[in-house]
Amino acid sequence: MTVRAYTSHMSETNTPTPTPEAIEELANRQVQNRIETGKKVAATLRELSEARALVAELENRYKTDYDAAITSSWTAPELSSIGIDPVKPKRSRRAGPKTSRRTQGISIGNKK
Repeated sequence: MTVRAYTSHMSETNTPTPTPEAIEELANRQVQNRIETGKKVAATLRELSEARALVAELENRYKTDYDAAITSSWTAPELSSIGIDPVKPKRSRRAGPKTSRRTQGISIGNKK
């Protein structure tokens, strides 16, 4: 709802005064919309979390099965030649640059 400043050229008939019921209806629609969109994003996040867990489980199983194939006489080049690539090690995240507390504008101790 847009609120406009009153100017002298506006007449009372141009913009009817909203009733308490109309205000309540508008507020209820907005709240209901927030509830529905919140539920939707939460459901999608739940699905995404489940999918990530499944991917992690499958990656572990693939690594176990790949290692078993190597142990049972397959070679890595043989497996690669038929499209079965080795498990790539997960890359660790790099830590960002360390900053001292002083550079962040926080003083430490009692300096006078």
